[in-house]
Amino acid sequence: MINKIVIILIFLVALSKTTLFSFYGFGLVDEGESLHNAQRILAGDVPYRDFFAIFPPMDNYFYAIIFRLFGQSIQTPRVVSSFIFAFTPVLVFLICRRFALIKWSIIPAVLLIFLDVNIERLFLFTPIFLGLYLFLLAVDQENPWLFGWAGLMYGLSSLIRIDIPGTFIVASVIILAIRFYVHDRQNWIRKWFIFSVCVGIGVGIPLVTMVIWMIRLNIFTIFIERALISSVTITKLHHLAFPTLPDLIPKVFDPPTLSKTFTAYYGYAILLTYLLSLFLLLKQAVFILKTHIEIPIMLLAGVFSLPYIFGRTDMGHLIKGGTPFLFLIVFLFKNIQTLKFSFIAYSFVLSLFSVFLYQSAWWLRFNDQKIKVGDHVLTLNSKYPINSTKPSAESLKKATAFLQNNSAPTEQVLILPYMAGLYFLADRPSPTQYNNLLAGFITSETEQRAFIYEIESKKVRIVVYDPDNGPKMQTTKMQDYNAIIHEYLMEEFQLVEQTEEGWLFMKRKI
Repeated sequence: MINKIVIILIFLVALSKTTLFSFYGFGLVDEGESLHNAQRILAGDVPYRDFFAIFPPMDNYFYAIIFRLFGQSIQTPRVVSSFIFAFTPVLVFLICRRFALIKWSIIPAVLLIFLDVNIERLFLFTPIFLGLYLFLLAVDQENPWLFGWAGLMYGLSSLIRIDIPGTFIVASVIILAIRFYVHDRQNWIRKWFIFSVCVGIGVGIPLVTMVIWMIRLNIFTIFIERALISSVTITKLHHLAFPTLPDLIPKVFDPPTLSKTFTAYYGYAILLTYLLSLFLLLKQAVFILKTHIEIPIMLLAGVFSLPYIFGRTDMGHLIKGGTPFLFLIVFLFKNIQTLKFSFIAYSFVLSLFSVFLYQSAWWLRFNDQKIKVGDHVLTLNSKYPINSTKPSAESLKKATAFLQNNSAPTEQVLILPYMAGLYFLADRPSPTQYNNLLAGFITSETEQRAFIYEIESKKVRIVVYDPDNGPKMQTTKMQDYNAIIHEYLMEEFQLVEQTEEGWLFMKRKI
């Protein structure tokens, strides 16, 4: 009965928090990309062939389906994502309850809800953790049908992202083999093979369907090139190094430095938790493999996610790639019950929760101005944070009005390099396959000139361009990574107005 009450409360808190925050802020880059790609799909465009994408198709079709069902509102995908995500902390609690008390199991569930101001974007983890939960039940019962359903959940999540679900799929199958070997050495190969095939069939149903769909549209080879080659190139160019030990001590007490310091603490907490968990796991490996394989699965999935974290170490990647950390701190709570450790551990968890609550309160204060932008009502920040991709509300409104007042509804305008959300807000089509044009999307001089040729052929007259800012990476300026395009824009278009953020409103020279 207590478990049911806690589950209901966790779900309601998660749904309430994420739904409330759905009405604050606007993401020009990633969210804008998803919103405009959904528009393109509804207009008949196909991913990879007609617009640039590196993730599996449901990453874009998810928004398009919601638009088709509920209309093209910014908040609707957020609210739907909030509902799906609200099951994620519930599943975290249920998985932790398999090996820990309620008082410990509730910790990661609550922390997850407040990890990020827009945590509903992690709705992907609902099918992942549902797959893991079904997988664990299947192991308990040695039920092939449950293994199949677990695989199906893993497979469905892989239609959105392949990398993160992949770490859990591979970890589950490997630990299953070790578990059967420890538990039944005479029949372990046969059991492991049968149940792994069941998982594979479940995973394969959605993935094979996706591949057949791609082959019929003649986009499979493009997807493979984008997902396996382009994504690696982009990751290298977007690299942010893992924090060094000196980063744990802030040199000045301003928001960017404190944010970097917190990122460092969170990153090192993940690594330390993995190391301590490995040490404890090795001490009682046989017992855990026979009774609680969720622990080694989480640890192995966490290790497999480290390249994702080290490839670009910011809070977004630490949160997505470091989800096993939340489960493993419960494992540490259960197994290290000395007074000294308990004091340190509870102090750390309380500090994390305090930071997350402060972050949430700050976000609500930061987005302090409600305005109408195009056909959308948004609550945004009235003041521009320097060198960020969060423009002030007035600038966003002004940019949208500039695009709408100087172009026809079907006329194509150009917005560069990181402001895909403006295409959506202004309800204007992009003239190229790129909504955002970040480092690594175009890498050669030939590709840059082809991009310019396409702009010329579409007779683009109106441009919004930020030459100096972009998402934090090795270089944020387009004039550094796509200099030919930058020079073309500055030569062929004249400045009409410049905003506080450095955005250039431009028209083609007559």
